Amino acid sequence: MIRIVLTSTLVSLALFFTKPLYANTNSDFQTHLNIWNKKGSLASSLLKKAEESFQNGDKIEGCKNQTRAALYGIEATESLIKAFEISQTTSDFEDLYSGLDKWRELRDFCDVAG
Repeated sequence: MIRIVLTSTLVSLALFFTKPLYANTNSDFQTHLNIWNKKGSLASSLLKKAEESFQNGDKIEGCKNQTRAALYGIEATESLIKAFEISQTTSDFEDLYSGLDKWRELRDFCDVAG
């Protein structure tokens, strides 16, 4: 009888402590996906503005928008990587890290071209 009570108590405790951990993991995953969507959208919009500025001959405004876009793109991509890590996906991260490197190149381009 004591074994049954002890076992059920241990099972109850295990369930009590694992559910919040799972919920927190799910919440973290969703948070990172939300950051990815929000920051990625901002990066895309700013990159379009930068392209328009460069086409209009305004290098200063183009570089300003490109740098801001790159910073948002870096944040977005890092959040996506974290979300994939949380979900323990088996996807190859090579493309994500390659995209992160491209954002860094865009960020640094105006400093070099300056």
